[in-house]
Amino acid sequence: EEARVDLESQFNADEEGRAYNEKAAKMTDAAIADPRSLAAASKASNLPIQRTGFISALGQPEDASAPNPLFIKPEFLKAAFTPAVLERGGNSELVTLAEGDSLVARMITRKKAALKPLESVKADVIAALTAERQAAALKARGDALLKALNEGKSLDALATELSKTPETATDAGRNAANRDPAISAEAFKAARPGAKPSFLKAVVSPDRVALIELTGVKEGDVKAADKATRDSIRQQLAYETGTADIESIKQSLLKASERELFEDRIPR
Repeated sequence: EEARVDLESQFNADEEGRAYNEKAAKMTDAAIADPRSLAAASKASNLPIQRTGFISALGQPEDASAPNPLFIKPEFLKAAFTPAVLERGGNSELVTLAEGDSLVARMITRKKAALKPLESVKADVIAALTAERQAAALKARGDALLKALNEGKSLDALATELSKTPETATDAGRNAANRDPAISAEAFKAARPGAKPSFLKAVVSPDRVALIELTGVKEGDVKAADKATRDSIRQQLAYETGTADIESIKQSLLKASERELFEDRIPR
């Protein structure tokens, strides 16, 4: 009976993962097919479109009385403020915020940045300076722990000292839904480990850093992916290649053109 419960639980988890992947693929394909609107992506995924209101690149909403934690996540801000979204007005790529939680972002209206009176931003300045110091302290702490690993201390021994329990990921994919995107991103930047494992760190939040021990790399098997996943990846690669080509052409045209600066027309 226990085995049956485990099998049912695994089956349900697999079905949920499959359903999520199918919906994410449909949303991605629709966002690429119609890059100037989220209507098609919303219809394909049967999900509502949410609006943020004006928000800064640092995640600060213009209306501070109604912040939405969804729209201050680093993954969202990174995607929302890319040139493809901010300058060319297209949809973002699929953004994974957490396990089973993804979105596509686009910009409706852009407001030019302007300086505010010091008194109105004093609290924000203090908070930013505090966050900067915390980030520096976190980096120093992470660097020291990483140095200890590279000098021979085992991850288990370090975890025991820190009263932490290491998590093991076997055959973890690049876009694994059950893994923090920051950890996956850093892990897939690392060189292949040799006789000894590779160690690296990833900042997963302003007050958390993850230490990663990479013991091996397994080549991906395209044939193992289902058709929906392959089609989604193919569409995404085509979109990214096209975006890069457009940017390259744009830069070439800018270099070849003559430009004149009218300083009297620049807002002051």
